[in-house]
Amino acid sequence: MAVEVSSPVSALAASLPWPLRVLLPLLVALVGYCAYSYFLHPLARYPGPLSARLGLPIWRFHHCWTRDYAFALHAEHKRHGPVVRIGPNHLSFSDPEAIACIYSASGGLSSKFVKTAFYRAFQVFKDSPSIFSERNPEVHAKRKRAIAPAYSIGALGQLEEYVELVADQLVDRIATDATPKGGPIKLDRYFSCLAMDVIGEIAFGESFGLLHGDINDAQRSHFFAGVLNLSQWGAIAGCLPWISHLILKAMPRITGEPGGWVIGAATKSRIDKRYEDERTGLSSARPDMLSKFMAAKHPDSRKQYSQREVLFTATSVIAAGADTTSTTLSIFFGYLAAHPECYAKLQAEVDAAWQDGTLTSPIKYKEAVELPYLQACLKEVLRLHPPISMDLPRCVPPGGAMIAGRFIPEGTTVGMSPYVVHHNPDAFGQDCDAFRPERWIDATDDEKKRMDRYNLTFGGGSRTCIGKNISLMEVSKIVPELVTRFSFKVPGYKALEKGKVPFERKSAWFLEAHDLVLEVTPRS
Repeated sequence: MAVEVSSPVSALAASLPWPLRVLLPLLVALVGYCAYSYFLHPLARYPGPLSARLGLPIWRFHHCWTRDYAFALHAEHKRHGPVVRIGPNHLSFSDPEAIACIYSASGGLSSKFVKTAFYRAFQVFKDSPSIFSERNPEVHAKRKRAIAPAYSIGALGQLEEYVELVADQLVDRIATDATPKGGPIKLDRYFSCLAMDVIGEIAFGESFGLLHGDINDAQRSHFFAGVLNLSQWGAIAGCLPWISHLILKAMPRITGEPGGWVIGAATKSRIDKRYEDERTGLSSARPDMLSKFMAAKHPDSRKQYSQREVLFTATSVIAAGADTTSTTLSIFFGYLAAHPECYAKLQAEVDAAWQDGTLTSPIKYKEAVELPYLQACLKEVLRLHPPISMDLPRCVPPGGAMIAGRFIPEGTTVGMSPYVVHHNPDAFGQDCDAFRPERWIDATDDEKKRMDRYNLTFGGGSRTCIGKNISLMEVSKIVPELVTRFSFKVPGYKALEKGKVPFERKSAWFLEAHDLVLEVTPRS
């Protein structure tokens, strides 16, 4: 007769309630996975937050959710050094020498570092990626080449008058709120309205009416929430790309706020109207960006863009351009107001330019770029507070790669946060955390080239933000107009500590600036 012998382990397992019998193998597998990730994984030697070293994709998700991503990542680099493991298979670099390998546009090894699945979460429309979310380098290059004429300096020169139209509306709104003796005004909301209305004018031939139209505050808030949530939710969902579509579906229910469909709907209505006007012969000859998108052709087939492709392309203009410009204006005036000695120098430069005829009314972009202190201030605020704050993830190509003196295995996700790099003493000196526009003026030619090489404000390489010229043109034109007409300073009730700024900073994909309240006084 056979005798059945049971081991102590099997006997213990049999005595457990069935839920525990199911969960126990999963728990053992999880412990084994975490042990492998911590001790044996190819990236095990790199320091970082414990969850990342255990192979859990928690750290990035958590800090996108709490909107302190850039600041948390900067703290990790200060704690651990130039290379930090921030995910199961994800390394963040702060060494500026890594830029050339990961992002350079020279066509060398960096051209093989493709975007990761993270970017799938930024697709407004499921059936086609935008020029931003497109991961295939060849497809991206062709799409960029097809629409590049709409973003050229020459094309934007044709649109300056429409930027001036909206700038005048901004001046009128601020003048209405400003009192002769000066009073506090919440400027960041006005800058958001301006940025959206400029995009409407130059991209679609008509303003969204946020500065002057019959739109109430609730409607404005709804619209801005859609723009902001597209980037914030995209960042959160991108951290878990295998379920990103589920996260994006759930976020409106979780938060009660609108998503990226707000942008898609606003864009679609204008494009549908333009195509209908074309069919009925009512379309104007205004040379806006939409007209150039509609005339774009595929480089290979020379086939004209379909209406659907025009929609994908135009939507990315709003998603990328509006928040970038509004944030840049907010941080510009926030930093300058927090540093009155710098503000006085800028105001003196603008006043002198009017007197010697360098500036004419309305101010042209080509005039504004000739104001050295204005441009130095713009470079400095974008260095300290770049619009994009997350690391820009890329996948190490087959065979692996040497990055800043370290061999990184193929398939590893690597990235560099503009905020972290710009606050690295190795890139911008021991005073890298200080607001000092003079660094861009006093530097030697070699030092300027080095700082420009380490500047990731608009990304790097072939994936540099295509809307860069739009944002720089808007800010360069609008700042001297406002400085000419008003004085801005931190309200007396806001006592700022040294190095602090008069706005709230939040960081997911964008490095946002909220609640900028300054005392605004009309100048005589």
